[in-house]
Amino acid sequence: MPESEEHSNLVAILHSYVADRFCQGTTDRVLCDSISRQSRSRPPAISGYIPDTYVALDELGSVVIGEAKSLKDLENSHTESQIIAFLKRCSFADGSAFILAVPWPVERLARSLMTNLQYREGLPHVASLVLSEANRIGIASRGEPTPCRS
Repeated sequence: MPESEEHSNLVAILHSYVADRFCQGTTDRVLCDSISRQSRSRPPAISGYIPDTYVALDELGSVVIGEAKSLKDLENSHTESQIIAFLKRCSFADGSAFILAVPWPVERLARSLMTNLQYREGLPHVASLVLSEANRIGIASRGEPTPCRS
């Protein structure tokens, strides 16, 4: 199934944020699953799912995993399974983080979904946040995404 424009835009926002926040602005370390990317720069599969962005932070296994979800894709069992798999991978190494990029209208829903999944799966210690278009352009939270947990 072709990638929607909405999803492509969210992946671009996610890619830029991860590069800025975790790679001092350089994008060459950020692996990205996109139709515009070559297969050698795609993220590794995690429990059978390929995240939209992936960065290995250090030799100890710390990673940043990012997933973009459009309005239509946020609430379904496939998305839930993906998020759980990515959170579990992040739980293996300190300093890892999971980022969920969503359209602004579903930011609160996404934050609630993340919090519920983390507690249900026993992963409340995993660093995670929800990134929306509003966060990225500095409208909400002074430009920083709102963490899923307090």
